[in-house]
Amino acid sequence: MLMVDGNTGVNAQQLDAVVFASKGWGLPRHFTDADVAADFFVAEALDEDGGIDEGAVWELMASGQDTFQPGALATFSARCVDAETRLKPQ
Repeated sequence: MLMVDGNTGVNAQQLDAVVFASKGWGLPRHFTDADVAADFFVAEALDEDGGIDEGAVWELMASGQDTFQPGALATFSARCVDAETRLKPQ
């Protein structure tokens, strides 16, 4: 999992799954507003409302613990996303 702030770009030929991305980066997202965070993230990564707690995700990553439920990355990677509507203008 790669987690960067809104000002940091990623130069990669392929990304297995994009969970968060500012619209300006033009990346297709595999985790959308229609998804339920608890279906993909471990309980320790969630906030009180069931959303993703970015601070908790950072802590899990720093400690080497998994942030995702078993099978979540495979589910994300298997999704076809509409990249054409999210491409950053050249």
